Amino acid sequence: MKLVLCGEAAKETHSSVLEVLNRPLTIPVPEFAPEETTTWWVYQNQQPLVIPFVEKETRFPRLMEFLKQSGIKSVASFPLKTMYRRLGGFMLGSERADGFSEEDVGFL
Repeated sequence: MKLVLCGEAAKETHSSVLEVLNRPLTIPVPEFAPEETTTWWVYQNQQPLVIPFVEKETRFPRLMEFLKQSGIKSVASFPLKTMYRRLGGFMLGSERADGFSEEDVGFL
């Protein structure tokens, strides 16, 4: 899971690490420009984004390459917000292609 908090006035993000369940270590996430990430997309659009096949996605090439190298095959990103303001977004990845159902997305 990756949590990104976004600055409202400026294009700034604050990232964490990629932690994969059932693996012993966390993976440092390289620096990405905000617009290179799915979390920035969901922050801007305020709607979930599901990428069922990382290897086929063309909108976020550097991020998708990093995810492929990390064994992630599908991604779901969601906006974080309160009633009063947008906060950022978070991303979940799956080692399975097409790993997020409509029911999963609705729940999250």
